[in-house]
Amino acid sequence: MHFHIFCSSDTSQELLRKEFSENVWFYKINGSVVTDMPSPASWILFEDTGNSDLINFFKQRVDTGPLFSFRVLDSRIELKLYSPVRREFVPFPLDIFKGFAQLGVQKKLLRDRKKVLVVDDEPDLVELLSAFLHDHGFQIYTSTMGAEALKLIVQEEVGVVILDIFMPDLLGPEVEFLLSRLFTVNMPKVLFMSGYTSSDQMATIPLGSSPISKPFQFKELLERVKILQN
Repeated sequence: MHFHIFCSSDTSQELLRKEFSENVWFYKINGSVVTDMPSPASWILFEDTGNSDLINFFKQRVDTGPLFSFRVLDSRIELKLYSPVRREFVPFPLDIFKGFAQLGVQKKLLRDRKKVLVVDDEPDLVELLSAFLHDHGFQIYTSTMGAEALKLIVQEEVGVVILDIFMPDLLGPEVEFLLSRLFTVNMPKVLFMSGYTSSDQMATIPLGSSPISKPFQFKELLERVKILQN
């Protein structure tokens, strides 16, 4: 996993170099011309100067690796993720991106399938699910935001993620997309939850996924989690 940062000025490059010290390669953008492009599986962060040709150039390469943009505002870095689900850039925390860049060999660590992360923007549901799964012998972690969930998955070596599809910051499929690019082996198992059934909304779910629909029986969810443990 390689991280490549494209900057349009020496000032922005100097600022980014202070934030990233390892596992990162820097490139200089000359107008809308990019002479060196990394391998398709790379993570790309480019400086958004408002040049539509440059933005489209990078968007054409989003199918295989995650694409991020940044702007420097008063010496502060504003980061965004290009969502292949929504087809637009959405805000993304800089500290979590930095954590990804520092992962190194951690992506190959073994995962504990008894560690389950429950992610939903309904705190009451998160609390009920957590208590239920804990009573059945699982070690539980919780989050109400997609970006925070990514951080927990990395830090705690979570093995199973129960993930709501529609959340305020990152959609569930966007979280799963980043996980699939972050962990080349031994990716956490994901079980999607959804209270929506329209064709447009369900089209955001990755092919092959079988979400559990709200409302559901906790016994049904437990059986699904046990299957993911194997």
